[in-house]
Amino acid sequence: MATAALADMRRKGRSPRSVWVYVGKPPKYITQKPDVMVVERNPKTIDWRAVVSLHVDLVEVGNNAALLLETLDCIEAAKPKSIGVASRAGVIGINDDHTQLLQKLMRTINAFPV
Repeated sequence: MATAALADMRRKGRSPRSVWVYVGKPPKYITQKPDVMVVERNPKTIDWRAVVSLHVDLVEVGNNAALLLETLDCIEAAKPKSIGVASRAGVIGINDDHTQLLQKLMRTINAFPV
């Protein structure tokens, strides 16, 4: 499960500053770890409680708008601290610097074949 490693980390009293969630099939250099998750289908089957009170950056890889919106709904229901979104429809961060970082990531990640 995508959030199991993060949940285990939090149970042990550790917590990342933020979590990256890639929606779609990311490039091979992106690997899942406690603070990096990949959603390729049905985000409703994922236990999102591990992201409570954490910042989450949601990144669309390829053209997965419907899956991105579904994932965003699931993450919002888990009550994260804040959410940044990088998608083909647009980018929004928590401030200008964060938005620029997400825009650069969006250009980079979608320039590589998946």
